[in-house]
Amino acid sequence: MSYQTERRSPNAMNGQWSRQKPGTNSWEDYVEGGRKIQLWIADPNEPGCKVSPISLTLDTLRQQGWSIRQETGSFPAGCTGDAVELGIPYVKPEEGRPDKSSLATRLVYTERDDIHASHRWQGKIAKGAAFVTNIERSFGASSPFISELIKAVYEDEFPLDTLRHIFFHVVVNEDTSHLIRRLLYTRDRGLEWPDRTRRHWEISTPEYQALLGSRIGKVAGYFIIGAFPRGTRQISRIVCWAGILDSITLRFDLEDIEIP
Repeated sequence: MSYQTERRSPNAMNGQWSRQKPGTNSWEDYVEGGRKIQLWIADPNEPGCKVSPISLTLDTLRQQGWSIRQETGSFPAGCTGDAVELGIPYVKPEEGRPDKSSLATRLVYTERDDIHASHRWQGKIAKGAAFVTNIERSFGASSPFISELIKAVYEDEFPLDTLRHIFFHVVVNEDTSHLIRRLLYTRDRGLEWPDRTRRHWEISTPEYQALLGSRIGKVAGYFIIGAFPRGTRQISRIVCWAGILDSITLRFDLEDIEIP
């Protein structure tokens, strides 16, 4: 599975798909981008945020002509141990417990007037977690955004406030890969890629902010902003490790913001 992201025209959620050429951002660019998103998440009065509340549902997608296929199955390869450790419920599908199995969902949409303009989203959900395993978006394809699809898929099965973890599995997005392989995992930081150790980057650290400012990090950040009232839910940490064939796996841990 792979993440293929293409340039898009500016709109109300400008920034989810950056027009910056992959591989040209500096470490400081990523940190500053993530710092802004962190502020938007935490403070509803922080200026500059153009992310709108997400209202998309699977029913709406069906009405728009999306092909939606769902079936129960196992967690993505390499994520089972994490799911068990995090307490994400799962039993074998044949045991007939859909509330405790992993539901695989595949969404495909092709523009009627352009067969080359299409969306593809593939992932799995279980109560408490969403596993995004494939993202494809052709140049010029219209909305919705990936963050909207995550919410639509998860909320179709479980209450949104039960979602605590978002996994991005086998990430090959050039922008995010550039950050992790070239700027984050460096010898001067005491790191080297591939690294199968789960590295936990806590909120407000430069590493956390840099990851949040990457292309995939923005998807997670804009999901939080659009799915929940700003100032109520945050990404407490970002976890990164090398998975299948040394590919990048990212996990975003969600938690409520404590109100003083």
